[in-house]
Amino acid sequence: MSNLTVYNKKILITGGMGFIGSYLVKQLIEHNEVTIVDFQEVMSSPLANFGLLNHPNLSINRIDITCSENLQKLSEDYDYIIHLAAILGVNKVACQPLQTMEVNGIGTLNMIRFASKQKNLDRFIFFSTSEIYGQNCSSANELGMAEVPLNGIRWNYSCSKLFGEYLLKAANVEMGIPFVIIRPFNVYGPYRKGANAMSILIQKALAGQEILINGDGTQSRAWCHVSDFIDGIVRSLVVNQALGHSFNLGNDEQIISMYELAKNVVSLTHSPSRITILHNDTEEIFVRSPDLQKARDILGYCPKITLNQGIMDVADWLLNGLIEEPQLRMA
Repeated sequence: MSNLTVYNKKILITGGMGFIGSYLVKQLIEHNEVTIVDFQEVMSSPLANFGLLNHPNLSINRIDITCSENLQKLSEDYDYIIHLAAILGVNKVACQPLQTMEVNGIGTLNMIRFASKQKNLDRFIFFSTSEIYGQNCSSANELGMAEVPLNGIRWNYSCSKLFGEYLLKAANVEMGIPFVIIRPFNVYGPYRKGANAMSILIQKALAGQEILINGDGTQSRAWCHVSDFIDGIVRSLVVNQALGHSFNLGNDEQIISMYELAKNVVSLTHSPSRITILHNDTEEIFVRSPDLQKARDILGYCPKITLNQGIMDVADWLLNGLIEEPQLRMA
């Protein structure tokens, strides 16, 4: 992590109970007043494992952002709004396509209108997705073309995020809302649960279970450890030159095919797991890797954690299990 730190700010984080949101709260909570808006269960959040649920600088509001009236009880004095709340995950998006568009679209519009009421808003950070670059996204550049496939409901997530980007740009033109757009590339780490490929691979390897790889296994990803990613987010908050820009954040030096990743995980964990390539037809992103030059030049961003270090970090978390924390008083 860098020495850059945010001090004495009022920060609103939507989706703050999630994986990335929890790490962001952990990074910011000691020196700032942090408010979380989220709709997920408190005890399923990594914040519970971090022991931060009852931190004096933290308030949590269980709010559905698709209803703008729900936001009325919140302050109008936030310095930063960090908008992470979204429906995501391939299976969830496919099963709940309408809710995906509603939360990611209408929810974002409501947050933008809420941001327009702030008295001294320094910036609105919007989390988009690397998926807007399409199915073959090799060294994707922020000034390149968005490519959203027009067939299959699986792509409504990338469509909703691209819509969110343009909502924010329109709000900047008409309302003057200062913004930064973040496009994450395969962020992983301890406490990432659900349908996350890295966590699932390592969990199966530790259990000695068969590892199933969709497609032909040649699809590649650039994997970024969450601590490097959070460093990039903090930089996007404090670097003045970041305003009005979109940034890829990931790790362009840790690119590997899914089959090679599975082999690496099996080797590092000394697992007896068998790897099976399914050769099935799935709506898949074949290549996903970022061009990070803009983030390096403007933010001073420089990811440091190697893939092997990251794999073992997740493995250690899984081996040590989860720690239960006390219940929280809700705001």
